[in-house]
Amino acid sequence: DGIFPALIAHKFDVVISAVTITEDRDKEMDFSDPYLNSDQSIATKEDSGIKAKADLKDKILGVQIGTTGELTAKEIDEEIGVAEIKTYDDILMVFEDLKAGRIDAIINDIPTSAYIVKDNPELVIVEKIITNEKYGIVFAPDTPELLKAVNKVLKDMTEDGTYDQIYSKWFGENK
Repeated sequence: DGIFPALIAHKFDVVISAVTITEDRDKEMDFSDPYLNSDQSIATKEDSGIKAKADLKDKILGVQIGTTGELTAKEIDEEIGVAEIKTYDDILMVFEDLKAGRIDAIINDIPTSAYIVKDNPELVIVEKIITNEKYGIVFAPDTPELLKAVNKVLKDMTEDGTYDQIYSKWFGENK
């Protein structure tokens, strides 16, 4: 939760950790051009009986605190009513609690969830929740030259095919 204040205080130069560009964040910090499109997802244990969002009624959801996954979980709660939304500092801890049966499902960005699920055969993504999010690299607002340099590198990587090669390596498909 303290990563953005630390960035603004120049404890480091950038944050690149599946950060969704949001209106509120964009008011306080600068973002690179988007480098990845994302939506939210529902991940659960394969034998949970959960097949879709409607099945989350009265279930315990896990989310990483301060994320768009948390916002989406709150919207689901308002829509259908869940038993509880448990928040965690680290997404890997959320997945550990899912595997241990302490929560019923996870609401999280689909690229991250897909990456974790592929190495855990007992877990599945049962639904993609369309949110049309975009990831960006985050900068303190007083570093325009660094922002400009990173945007140039992103553009060059897209144009020369490097971006597609990296994407395919990590996500196993073309964007």
